[in-house]
Amino acid sequence: MAGSERLKPVKAIVFDLDNTLVQSHIDYARLKSTVLKRLADAGVPDRLIDSNDSVVENYVRGKAFLMEDSSKPQVIEFDRRLDKALMEIEMERVDQVREIKGALSLVNSLKENGFKVGILTRGSRSYATTIMTRTGFDGQVAHLVCRDDYPLEEAKPNPLAMERIAQKLGCRSEECVFIGDHPMDLECAKLSGAGFIGVLTGSTDREKWRLVGCELVIDNISDVPQLVRRKNTLQ
Repeated sequence: MAGSERLKPVKAIVFDLDNTLVQSHIDYARLKSTVLKRLADAGVPDRLIDSNDSVVENYVRGKAFLMEDSSKPQVIEFDRRLDKALMEIEMERVDQVREIKGALSLVNSLKENGFKVGILTRGSRSYATTIMTRTGFDGQVAHLVCRDDYPLEEAKPNPLAMERIAQKLGCRSEECVFIGDHPMDLECAKLSGAGFIGVLTGSTDREKWRLVGCELVIDNISDVPQLVRRKNTLQ
């Protein structure tokens, strides 16, 4: 989050889903290897595929290549097959997903305090709605934007994703605070002008948050009410 010029009341709180509101058990290593293999099998050259880069970076480079080298129907079919493969990986362990302690009560508390609440996730809509039903969030959070709601390259960290969830919540990105567990969430917030709070319930520790420039880090979302009570302002 930027400096003191960003200290202002906000209208909406946007949550990442996996490892922020719920404890996820997705096999992210397999998910990444699947994307890289699918890109290679589609003819994307090795020079554009780097296992050290994120899934998003590899996909965006690969998609740009395919758009130049293949017909539009072929690219659409590639996206459809890739998304199906990713959803299958996501759905494998949905029975193990659990609410992070206090998450549901936090959502209710925020709503009672006048905040609008939404979810922004790179998970598929089928996955997101399934685990929201299993954990009780489906009746509490009405607005969400998922990976497959729009073209894959427009999912977070693309700022369009934040702009879309903000629009659903009836406000602007600048009036939102995004809470997430991954540097990709921070990137999305910064690009869209939203505020950001990092949590330690995922794979990102305090040192990594510091290295990527996250100024506000909390142990888990149970710490959020303390910030809300601070003159009803999240900073």
